[in-house]
Amino acid sequence: MPSIYDDFLARIPKKLLVSLSNGCTLGDKAFQQVMESDGSLLNSPYMYGLRSRIHDKAVQMYMHDRVEGGGLARVYCKNTGFGNRVATICGDGYSLMPCHISERNTLPPSAKYKIKACENNPGHDYGQLNLFTPPYAKSFSSVNFFVTTFFDGMVTEPTVILPDRDFSKILCSWSIPAIIAAEMPKTEEVYQERIMPKLLSEVQNEIKNSQGEM
Repeated sequence: MPSIYDDFLARIPKKLLVSLSNGCTLGDKAFQQVMESDGSLLNSPYMYGLRSRIHDKAVQMYMHDRVEGGGLARVYCKNTGFGNRVATICGDGYSLMPCHISERNTLPPSAKYKIKACENNPGHDYGQLNLFTPPYAKSFSSVNFFVTTFFDGMVTEPTVILPDRDFSKILCSWSIPAIIAAEMPKTEEVYQERIMPKLLSEVQNEIKNSQGEM
């Protein structure tokens, strides 16, 4: 169902959304590799909070890599303080920040840099004002979206969300895979193949198979 906020989403190139989706896929693969490197350590209770952070940063790193490699937008490694760095993707009339969420359909945890980034976003009354009139998205020179990355333990589910200017509610959200399936041309390759190092389990299975053939 069309939304009055779709004009804001239209600022983001569809190929950029493909790059973000691919970044999630590669980040998941890298996280699997890390977890298999020393399962007893990384699965211990002492590493519980760190596991989520490792996954989050792996996804952000590969998003940065894919977007920068595609030349579709500018990407910065923003220092938000206390040693934390967040990928910031900037294009014409929009910016995007990937953030991990622990529950679907929620705002990322609040932080000063996130609130400040939304200063130029529409307010919560934007939809009410435009219920019977055309939306005025063009009057907003720049808006900030977040790419929320929910990880179910197997794959990441990326979603573009548009928060209000107070970072208090989600004005609209769009599932990235759904956008790609609905709006990318059929001839467009959704997943850009990239050679990744093999998982330890994959290497071990190959060794066992080769020994069995000898």
